[in-house]
Amino acid sequence: MNTQDKIIYLQKRFDIDEETARHKVDIMSSYDALMTNTSLDLISLARRIRPLVRVDKNGKVCYFGGPDENPGSELYWAEPVDIIEASFNYAPVPVALDIYGLCKVLEITTYHRSSCRPFPNPTAEEVLRQMPIELADKVVGFEIFIPYDKIAESYDEILKLNRFQTIFYAGKLPAHIAQQTIIAGGKLY
Repeated sequence: MNTQDKIIYLQKRFDIDEETARHKVDIMSSYDALMTNTSLDLISLARRIRPLVRVDKNGKVCYFGGPDENPGSELYWAEPVDIIEASFNYAPVPVALDIYGLCKVLEITTYHRSSCRPFPNPTAEEVLRQMPIELADKVVGFEIFIPYDKIAESYDEILKLNRFQTIFYAGKLPAHIAQQTIIAGGKLY
């Protein structure tokens, strides 16, 4: 199916205007291209750029709101999970608070497939593949969240993808975090 056929299909199937349909097709085409990019050295990126989780004053992970809507929360490096097959955000285990000196570089919208629509399961692979490549040598970590005012629209029924805000951070990756094993597709690196 070519691009125009996809646009027409979406317009009819979901009763949306042409501009909206074109936007959805563009997002899906971009997402598919990023997810199948074989030239990306995913393991190398995963060694240098690790997931972070935000934890509130009560020790609970903040899935919603991000830094602005969770005053008093802190970022933790997350325990490693399989970067391809497991969600770093599903029952994450905060392991280290060594985030001193991290600074926000960029915040973007990222898209993620989910095995369960109401509870998105983003993988580190998806985040790393959607990260602007020019950040690869600058950032050391990322966190994702759904803004409180976007919870109802975080799942896109047309795209069949969840939408998150992702913040990339520059700074120093602590040695004990950098030494953690990378797990990808069930293999250890």
